[in-house]
This record gives sequence, C-alpha cells and structure tokens, in this order.
Amino acid sequence: MTASLTEDIARDLREHQTLCHEALALTERECQSLRGPDGAATFDVLQAKRAWLSRIKEVLQKIHHHRLRWQGLTPAER
Repeated sequence: MTASLTEDIARDLREHQTLCHEALALTERECQSLRGPDGAATFDVLQAKRAWLSRIKEVLQKIHHHRLRWQGLTPAER
C-alpha cells in the first residue's frame, strides 16, 4: 500500500471520527431543546443536522472509494 493511500485513509477515518463526536454533540443539543418549554428542536439544531448530514455523506463516499482501491490491491501490496 502506498504511503499516500495510507495517509488518505487515515485522514478520512479521523474526519469520520470527528463527525461521530459531532453527532453525539448534536444529539445532546437536540435533546436539550426538546426538553425545553416548547418541546421542539430549535432551528439552529435542525440546520446543524442538515450540514452534518452532507458532511457525513461526503466522508462515507471517500471511505467507500478507499475500500474499493484497497480491494483492488494485490495481497502483497496490502
């Protein structure tokens, strides 16, 4: 496996991990807003969730692409 591919995979996996932490934080924010007096998620939480969804889709596509590249390598290259 080339150093560049390894670095790309590591970078995108770190980004995925960051997004997982953000998902937890967003869920906690949403839970707090749902416990509020009006019992509804705030607009900023909904906007943040939409932005998060587009970012997670992008990073998942990158990881999928890395997987296909890795599977295309010979066992010796892996």
